[in-house]
Amino acid sequence: YSPLLARQLGVQAAILASQILRCQKDSPWGVRKTTQTLSVETGLSVNELRTARRKLREAGLLAEMRGERCMYYRIDELMLRAELDKVMS
Repeated sequence: YSPLLARQLGVQAAILASQILRCQKDSPWGVRKTTQTLSVETGLSVNELRTARRKLREAGLLAEMRGERCMYYRIDELMLRAELDKVMS
């Protein structure tokens, strides 16, 4: 969890980004998750997840790809570093 990202995009977006980063490791497609799984893992409601995803996408931090019955999520780590640098400036 990044308090700096929370200041920039909100607590829910920071929680979601942290969870995806923790799981994505070196997978080129990112993490395969259902909304229900993300809700259980983060403690965020479906509406909070939707808002967090939107904020992360708008910031250029989250890439999404639809799969069968799930989504693939990937945090762009270079963009994340740039976003955190903005907050620290």
